[in-house]
Amino acid sequence: MPRRSAIFISNRAKNHAKLGVGRQHPELLYADFVRRAERFGFMPYFSFSYYLNDSLREYLTSADIERFMSLENRYVGNGEEFEAFQEALVSKQTYKRDYQQRPVFLKRKDYLLSLLADTKEAEARVSVSSSSA
Repeated sequence: MPRRSAIFISNRAKNHAKLGVGRQHPELLYADFVRRAERFGFMPYFSFSYYLNDSLREYLTSADIERFMSLENRYVGNGEEFEAFQEALVSKQTYKRDYQQRPVFLKRKDYLLSLLADTKEAEARVSVSSSSA
């Protein structure tokens, strides 16, 4: 059923406070937080992560989750050097137009698109060689 009213995406502390979650909330949040937030007219910015947390909780033990959360993610932020970006497993980009027009973002975008193109070429080669066998 379609929504009757629009919701907005927010990571504002005052919206989270409506649900009893402070900025330094010590525990993981889960999908129920997203569902409760929707009743207040917003969708948490990190909703995907809260659904992921639910999946982890369903299929992994507490010890497994703790090990998973302690893994290095090789995070890189918007302003870091391109070389760090190439080695990262996690990279926060932004949707803001001024950032998307900067050389650093355009270089990162070109790099990721080239990786996709290389992957598609490799898949095509594998597909051709499999069908000719």
